[in-house]
Amino acid sequence: MARRRSTSSTAGVTSGSGPLSKVNVTDGAAAGRMGTCVDAASFTDKMGRSSDFVGVAVARRLPHLPPAMTALPGIAGSPDTQATAAYRRLRAEILEGRLAPGQRLKVQDLAALCGAGPTPVREALAQLAAEGLARRIEQRGFRVADADPAGFAGLIRSRCIAESAALREAIAQGDAAWEDAVAAAERRLSRLPRSLDPARYVTNPAWEAAHRGFHQALLAACGAAPLLRFCDRLREEAERYRAIANAIAWPGRDVAAEHAAIAEAALDRDADRAAALLADHLGATGDFVRLALERRVAAPTSRRIAAA
Repeated sequence: MARRRSTSSTAGVTSGSGPLSKVNVTDGAAAGRMGTCVDAASFTDKMGRSSDFVGVAVARRLPHLPPAMTALPGIAGSPDTQATAAYRRLRAEILEGRLAPGQRLKVQDLAALCGAGPTPVREALAQLAAEGLARRIEQRGFRVADADPAGFAGLIRSRCIAESAALREAIAQGDAAWEDAVAAAERRLSRLPRSLDPARYVTNPAWEAAHRGFHQALLAACGAAPLLRFCDRLREEAERYRAIANAIAWPGRDVAAEHAAIAEAALDRDADRAAALLADHLGATGDFVRLALERRVAAPTSRRIAAA
């Protein structure tokens, strides 16, 4: 009786990201149909000269391969890609204050802004609502989340607790490289104008990036990655509130002096003084935000009285 032999072949297959190395094909029936050794050209020819079809065929025939070897390349402009891009754009618009608290979010307008279709924009809005940056109104779409004074007070309190704890740990554990990073971040920030226009407040993106970098450098050596991520999240949530208050706080508030004092205390390894200065710094921002929110609440009342 003739012994039954299992047939094995290898195929050099080209994926969307480049050629794969020789791949063992253990499906005996497939190997019998395609020959004992098939190169990439003949394999593609038998599959209809379609690289996409080749990728699908490999994924189906070789389920044991890791996903990275069988996945097809992403399609530019696909709904998933558009939804992600729209989410990032709208999130930045909200955090930087260009979409104001309580503002209605019209899908068609946002689609034009993001260069995406209505469906990806709705998906992005749903994600922003889940984060608390937008709110869904039944049968009426979405609005930017309100700037709630009580909610902001809790946010500032949380930042004071979390960032002060992280700063104390960073001071205790930071090495010479941490000291150099803090000093460099403070120096870089101090050299940038906070406003692009000396006559009125106009956000300077370079200053904002350096400001974020300074606060991250202060805490970087704390040795607790989850705590740092939590601090980053709180700081991002506070950005849209701070955007409301910037026009009021500038130019009277000497933010540069506050940053310099915090850096000096941290580099002196005076944890108590550094933590207290950081809490005062965050609290001062909170005071300006509350003032800005009070003015926003009072403005509609004044307009109603004037119209009466």
